[in-house]
Amino acid sequence: MSKMEERKTRVGLEVSFKVKLLKNNLQFRGSILDLSEGGIKFKEKDVGLIEALEKGDQLLFATDVDFYGIQGRGEVKWLLKNKGTAGMCFLGLDEKSRRLLNEFLSCCLVDDTREMLS
Repeated sequence: MSKMEERKTRVGLEVSFKVKLLKNNLQFRGSILDLSEGGIKFKEKDVGLIEALEKGDQLLFATDVDFYGIQGRGEVKWLLKNKGTAGMCFLGLDEKSRRLLNEFLSCCLVDDTREMLS
């Protein structure tokens, strides 16, 4: 996928989600800032989330049901602890979550195209 195609499939937003750190079963709430087919950029809602993370940590996550109910497993790829943000790539989404994610991203692309044409 080219950089231009990748850029088109990313959507900036702020959506609440739950995070469970598998190495110690800690649970937190975070906010998704950027969503793509490959993963998410997020910030902490609960103080201590980013501080508890390390690059390579595996997480279970779930968005709130009112935002498509996407859930799965991911791996922390990068951290900016001073900014309270991190990036996670998806390691596994079930079929339903993959379909819901693609549906959401497709809707956003249609909206972006309409904005550019108006």
